[in-house]
Amino acid sequence: MDFTVNRSGPGKRERLTLTNSIVGNGEMKNIGKAIHSPYQLKFVRQYADQHPPVADSIEHPLLRSIEIADIDGSLTRKLTSELTGNFSIRFPYTTALKKIDFYSVTPDKGTIKIHTIQIKP
Repeated sequence: MDFTVNRSGPGKRERLTLTNSIVGNGEMKNIGKAIHSPYQLKFVRQYADQHPPVADSIEHPLLRSIEIADIDGSLTRKLTSELTGNFSIRFPYTTALKKIDFYSVTPDKGTIKIHTIQIKP
């Protein structure tokens, strides 16, 4: 699933738009990467059967941490803020998948729900 996330200005609430969705058949490799930033986008997959909810996180597309090289050779982290960003998520599909909740996680505001996608089998 491909998404666009945007906000109208600094400090405003994010809006999420589904831009593309493809269902495939096959096995998936676990290719998740570690997140070192406190600014994250969390998504929780909810199921209709007894399967427990599954949560995953990615680096927030609007609030990214970049490394900047100094003249002395050291690296420092700097937070960049954007108004529009894109991201993709992959997960195994089952007919029991009911919905996906998206949350914005920041140190100053905590965890805020920004969108829910209802899945129809």
